[in-house]
Amino acid sequence: MIPKIAKRMVASSFSKLNYEYCVIDWKDVITFHVGLYVHVPFCERLCAFCPFHRVLFEPGLKDEYLKALFREIDLRELEGDIEWVYFGGGTPNLLSGEEIGQILQKLKEYVQLEDITLEGKPPYFTEKYLKALHRLDVTRISMGVESLTKKVLENVLRDRTDVPMIRDIIRNAHDLGIAVNADLMVGLPKQHRGDFLFDITRLADLGLDQITTYPFTNAPGARAKPGVSSHDCFEMIETAAEILTGMGYERENVWVFSTPELAQKAPGEHPAEYFGFGPSAFSKIENVQVVNPFLDEYILCLNENQTYGYRIEFSDIFNAWREFAHRLYDLKLKKSFLKTLPRRLKVVANLLKLAGYIDGEEVTKKGRFFVHDLTIHVIENLPHPLSNPVARGIACMNIFF
Repeated sequence: MIPKIAKRMVASSFSKLNYEYCVIDWKDVITFHVGLYVHVPFCERLCAFCPFHRVLFEPGLKDEYLKALFREIDLRELEGDIEWVYFGGGTPNLLSGEEIGQILQKLKEYVQLEDITLEGKPPYFTEKYLKALHRLDVTRISMGVESLTKKVLENVLRDRTDVPMIRDIIRNAHDLGIAVNADLMVGLPKQHRGDFLFDITRLADLGLDQITTYPFTNAPGARAKPGVSSHDCFEMIETAAEILTGMGYERENVWVFSTPELAQKAPGEHPAEYFGFGPSAFSKIENVQVVNPFLDEYILCLNENQTYGYRIEFSDIFNAWREFAHRLYDLKLKKSFLKTLPRRLKVVANLLKLAGYIDGEEVTKKGRFFVHDLTIHVIENLPHPLSNPVARGIACMNIFF
């Protein structure tokens, strides 16, 4: 009953979200204790499972993107200290070490940086590339392994990654003091339970600092369809959790497992606010969320020295729901946090306790499935302005007229 009610509440909240396409000005926003996300949209191959904005790599288009990105950074005029920087995509390590360095140098003209992470495909994390990242003070890389099973990768148009390659990347990165995460997807078409669990064991044996298990969802933009139900996907992750915790990893949240050393470096209990740079990047500061346009519109806008985006302002209660969901995802609900909740959310928290989803300050296994399933529901149903052709048409009209 509670899961159905929660999904209805989510659907009701989402139906009230309306984004406005407009000029974005962040110049008066305080930028201390925030993160920076940089979206690199390029891929050499478009995998069938990926829902994120990406385009095929072209050198000329890449140069246009970098020019627009530098202009966006200049127009933002950020000030202050930044808690983290994350390069996502797409395939960020298709950019050369020199180009990553140019982006970081442009950001450093305005803010101080720390805790820099760059994700990408394993084959591009060569020893030479890792040394270039080390010179740029990159502290972590995240490899999109997804699966080690050939037939599974072929079915979703993904390049194969083998164990010797991953072992070499880990060794080379660790020699430079760079931590390494590997992403594994759960529920890909033709992926069997045994394939996934064997992959988990093989990766854990290699000495990764972090392993992230992502359920494959039916999110807008993904061309393939999930191969298992949400419940079966959850049970596979729970079995993986038993394997990983037995090998010394700590569970950071529903889907992420880290070594104790890396877990200690995790951010504080409040979800960080962040600015997003690049096409389709999200920004979330206080009650305001902004989504940048797709690459073509993004370049057109910045060529005209304009920072357009899709803007929405959340109500205080919606923001409280977001933070409550974040704490549930992290599997910890401290009493000090529960005391700060609005009255209606305190009622929800008490119902979850009565139903056995929360025991003390910890989310139970029953509660973990609730959070897992609800998070998938949010991912698959969250209104996204870039998925709306009418909104995109209005955006193009605003650019040209």
